[in-house]
Amino acid sequence: MWLIFLCMHLVGLVGYNLVLRKSLVAKLDKWTLATVMQTAIAIPMVFVMFISPPDIHAYTLNSVFMIGAKIALVIALHTTNVLALQNLEASVYSILYNLRIVITTILGIVFLGEKVLPLQILGGLLIFLAVVTVKQKGSKSLTAKGFEWGLLAALVISFLNLFEKILIKNIGYLEYAMPVMLIAAALMWIVFFIKRKKISIKYFKEPRTIQLMVFRALSAYGFTLAFYAGGLLSVSSYISSLSVIIIVILGIWLLKERDYLYRKVIAAVLAFLGLTAILVANLIN
Repeated sequence: MWLIFLCMHLVGLVGYNLVLRKSLVAKLDKWTLATVMQTAIAIPMVFVMFISPPDIHAYTLNSVFMIGAKIALVIALHTTNVLALQNLEASVYSILYNLRIVITTILGIVFLGEKVLPLQILGGLLIFLAVVTVKQKGSKSLTAKGFEWGLLAALVISFLNLFEKILIKNIGYLEYAMPVMLIAAALMWIVFFIKRKKISIKYFKEPRTIQLMVFRALSAYGFTLAFYAGGLLSVSSYISSLSVIIIVILGIWLLKERDYLYRKVIAAVLAFLGLTAILVANLIN
């Protein structure tokens, strides 16, 4: 069953990266796109809240502080994702985004006392080499700007993963996920209206908007359901990260990202080898 949920996650992750890149190329408003994506994640939590409301007694001062930090990181992740994909091709960004695996491993060692193995170091070096190898067309300044936002996105998701591990252990998934997803969406809509942006009901009926929201929700909850259905976190993270291969292929086919094709293929293979090394290290650890 967990494999089915993980397939849902992969479809969502690949789909929303490709649709988001296509939307940004079409010059759609960045904050609107970010707000729509977070809204897609928050909607299911509205229904869950009525079925299984969070236990208020589970919260401590420390958990409340971490939830507040996670809300800020969720908003930051949407923002950095959009800004990175504004300047980077989907295939290039997917390779760069895998640095999150390396950063998360480092954070686990520093903050959670997790052990590091030689294979993890090798995997990290291969992923880093993949990032250095990949290249795209366009001005160097725009590409450099995209890489900066992409690195920041990888850093943000790594801290999100760290906080998630701690919060799940201390208060449980729903107790932290409900306030985070709902409050983050509410804050983004407040900023949306403060910036005096306009949006109509027709916008939510457009195929691209529907695709973006469905893919984003599938990406977020498919992974969580896979984990709770019995999938190993290390294996699930590995399969999720392999979306880089799919995104590179579909980016070439659907988005015509065919410049520096040889370097993109080499970078994807290096990323695959690096991720595999880290998976093996996690399984034998």
